[in-house]
Amino acid sequence: MIRQIGSILFLCNVLIVAQDRIGVPKFHFYSPKEYNGGTQIWSAAQDREGVMYFASGGHDAGVLQFDGQTWRKITLDGQRSVFSIATDDSGTVWVGSLSEWGFLKPDASGSMQYHSLSKAWGDSAKKIRHVWRTVVFNNEVFFGALDGVIRYAQGKAHWIRPKRTFHYMLPATRSLWIKDRDEGLMRWDTARTAFVAVPGGDFFKSIILVAMVDFERHAYWVITANDGIYTYNDSTGLIKKLKTNMPLENLKISNAVRMKNGEIIVTSTLQGIFVMDSTGRIRMHADNRDARGLSDTKFAFHAADGSVWFGHNNGLSVSDFYSPITFIRNEKGIDGAVTGVMRFGGKIVAGTTQGLWESVSDEILPELLTFRKIKGTDFSVYGMDTMFTRLIIYGGDFAILDTNRKVLFQTLEIGPRAIAKLPSRHNTILAAHRNILYAVDVFSFSMKPIHTFDDEVTAIVLDRSDQDGACYYWMSLRNQGVVYVRVDKNAILHIMAAHTMKGLNAYSNLSVLDNQTYILNGEEVYRLTIDAESKVIRSNLDAMFTSVRGGVDINHILLRNKEFWIVKGYRFYKLIPLAADRWQLDSTISIPGDPIYIDPQDSVTWFAGTEGVARWDHRVTRDYALRFPVLIRRIILNNDSLLRSGSISGAAIFPESFEISYAFNSLTLYFSASHYHDISALRFSWKMEGFTDEWTDWSEESRAIYTNLNEGEYTFRVRAKNIYGVIGEEASYHFRILPPWYRTWWFRVIVLSVIAFILWRVYLYRVHRLLAVERLRVKIASDLHDDIGSNLSKIAMYSELVQETDDPKETKPMLKAIGDLSRNVISSMSDIVWSIDARNDRVTDLNLRMQNFAHDLLGRKNITVKFESTGMDEAITLPVLVKQNVYLI
Repeated sequence: MIRQIGSILFLCNVLIVAQDRIGVPKFHFYSPKEYNGGTQIWSAAQDREGVMYFASGGHDAGVLQFDGQTWRKITLDGQRSVFSIATDDSGTVWVGSLSEWGFLKPDASGSMQYHSLSKAWGDSAKKIRHVWRTVVFNNEVFFGALDGVIRYAQGKAHWIRPKRTFHYMLPATRSLWIKDRDEGLMRWDTARTAFVAVPGGDFFKSIILVAMVDFERHAYWVITANDGIYTYNDSTGLIKKLKTNMPLENLKISNAVRMKNGEIIVTSTLQGIFVMDSTGRIRMHADNRDARGLSDTKFAFHAADGSVWFGHNNGLSVSDFYSPITFIRNEKGIDGAVTGVMRFGGKIVAGTTQGLWESVSDEILPELLTFRKIKGTDFSVYGMDTMFTRLIIYGGDFAILDTNRKVLFQTLEIGPRAIAKLPSRHNTILAAHRNILYAVDVFSFSMKPIHTFDDEVTAIVLDRSDQDGACYYWMSLRNQGVVYVRVDKNAILHIMAAHTMKGLNAYSNLSVLDNQTYILNGEEVYRLTIDAESKVIRSNLDAMFTSVRGGVDINHILLRNKEFWIVKGYRFYKLIPLAADRWQLDSTISIPGDPIYIDPQDSVTWFAGTEGVARWDHRVTRDYALRFPVLIRRIILNNDSLLRSGSISGAAIFPESFEISYAFNSLTLYFSASHYHDISALRFSWKMEGFTDEWTDWSEESRAIYTNLNEGEYTFRVRAKNIYGVIGEEASYHFRILPPWYRTWWFRVIVLSVIAFILWRVYLYRVHRLLAVERLRVKIASDLHDDIGSNLSKIAMYSELVQETDDPKETKPMLKAIGDLSRNVISSMSDIVWSIDARNDRVTDLNLRMQNFAHDLLGRKNITVKFESTGMDEAITLPVLVKQNVYLI
């Protein structure tokens, strides 16, 4: 049983906006100001790392490069307009311009640089004017112009000339074509290295061809600019006009591309974008009414992540064409805020604040539904459900319709917010209006009040029925909580249990899912059970939603194919039960809007949201877990020096930039991800191993800054998560910070060597000093022995003679000799002490000593002494031996 869901406040905000057309996905537009390039975007290409390249013409022309975060522009000589672009498996980007062709190749730092191939042609290059198409085919590059095709193979260029004039080259998946004005359609023959005529090709001589789309072997679509689409068999030459459900003639079709799901996108410079299936049925058309610039579209490019890029006359746009979600806008017949959608009587019925609407066309392609208003439904619809063979309208006015969508009953007397079947009484439902519960017969339209509560009833769900015909219900009351009631076969209500719960409101929702009853009030989720004593037991399940950021904030919970889904913040999420009381949020499918109906007939869930009415077809599958590369795009040192540019993916080590000087130990790393579905939803996390082992929290920031890193080896790792919660292929960069010169091994060796040398010199100095002291001691001992010892021996000898002699006359000369010898000993001792005294080391002390000696010695003999010394530096000190040798010589 489908119940009313969603609050009136929310429903007032779900008006169908005019820009949300049926089947049209969202487009994100980039203006020339945003990408800083020319106004005209002619073609696109994608390299093996997922980086996008665009050929830009007009003012500020060049090759535009976009990695999902940053736009860069690579200019050709003279800022020439770029008309065509292509990439090969090696990462080379091939470029065609005005009388100019060449390629982009990364330099040593990884930055893309342009290299001209046309310069080698000299003035002959001027004969090749607009290179409208550049194609990589069979490992060869073809630069196509009206004046000829330049084939570049194995490093050599060859000019393939037309008989008169070529038109566009037309690449297909397995072949390469061109239109010659005289020959018509031609195909490249690798063996003959030439474009050759094909059966029936002359049919297209006077038709402008813009694209070839291949299907089965020999089967092609030939896309023309103004003559629609032809089917062509290159084996038989059979040509037929493709019938489409919309005319494609005179639309100035510019290009076509086949998507992975087999659909074809056709672009027009007058009418925008058409999406067709393989039968030629156009299932979607988009133009300026849907997104800026779409009416004038020059090309479509299918990227590796499933997104489709479009080039316009004044910008670029990107969209996701693989989404199973489609939108309906009011030009399809619906008016008002949509409150419910369901299948009834073989039609899709939509309820709005302005009435009821039924589908009238395109049941084969549900996304192309159109609607008309059901007569007599000029009332507001806030909830609807099917009961037996009746459509019940409630929540505002109360009405009953039959399977022909005819209004059988309508009343303004009651406006029930909740209804439920009463199986024990045929054709009877329970309808709650404020605090009164009615039993309503949906065929006789009788309304009988069966119980009056003390509070407003906001929701009713049937729990079970027994063999006696009694039915058991859960009911939520606005202020008092929940009650468990029994309604017998006579429609008499008995309250079995009650439980007070705070925080409920008029829009609290009851749901029975997988035999469990849940109540939600927007902030909390409870599971309700009854014990053996008929007491209400509530179980708070907040812990089940711990992975839902910002609190629970759940609007609804429902079960689809035994899968639990919740509505949180007007987005629809799938829940994965990990345990009985713990669930995990699966963000791989996050749909805007409030689910209002699950259509079991065609596996469709309908949503009412701020985008309008959304239809999710569960049969349309896509690889949400498709991996995508994360790229390290630039590494800047000290905020001003480029270390590395380009695309670093996987685990990268570059020998030329592996070692980084300590003077540049502050790094800024810029990164991106090659995923273009809702780029604003990309989140990044990173860590620098060697600095920290912890990943950062998921963030919109696309750069990491590290300052003053110490010397050592580091590995920077970064990962990205897209809008579907899929984590891309991690990128890492390994490098080493060299130590400063004062912490290098050779500096340590030098320091240790200097210290060893100093210690060695100190040692030698000390040894030298010890030896000098020893020599001085030996010299003093020698002097004492030779001079003083000799005199003392003489004194001893004279003393013995004096003792043995009694004659005074004989002893007097000996005593005189003893006195002279004693004075000599004293003088010698004085000289020795003076010579070793450090206070007498100056040359002036020696000079003074010599003067005193000369005066004492010669003055006794009455000899006049004149002693002169000039130019003597008083600061000069003399070693002991020098003083002795000079003074005692």
